[in-house]
Amino acid sequence: MRDTTTRDGRAMRKAAPTCFPTAASRTCKIPELLEMILLKCYPAEIIRARQINSFFKHLIDRSKSLRYAIFLEQDIGKLYRSQSLHPIFGRPARIFYRKGCVGGGYSHIRRRTSIDALASRTLGRCVV
Repeated sequence: MRDTTTRDGRAMRKAAPTCFPTAASRTCKIPELLEMILLKCYPAEIIRARQINSFFKHLIDRSKSLRYAIFLEQDIGKLYRSQSLHPIFGRPARIFYRKGCVGGGYSHIRRRTSIDALASRTLGRCVV
């Protein structure tokens, strides 16, 4: 606030001009939009953005896609996409055949990784 004088000599205070938030500052306050903007940046810029303020730091620390972009998290899904998944547990099927099971007769434990191959041969065999 600044002091000014009127014509008759009385002091009058004028209000300071109000500042309206810019579109950029409003956009940075929305986490979803800020995350999409940061995903377009290089990893070094994302790491530097963590130092801007606590809002940016918490957003980057909580976002899985941003952590993946700066190599703090690995993509687990790539490991399982190429392998067949267990229908209940969602991980690669590990089926073992035992010696002595009906129709088995294997002298060692054997691991089968393909569910299709397993489905065609499991009738009459014990699955552990």
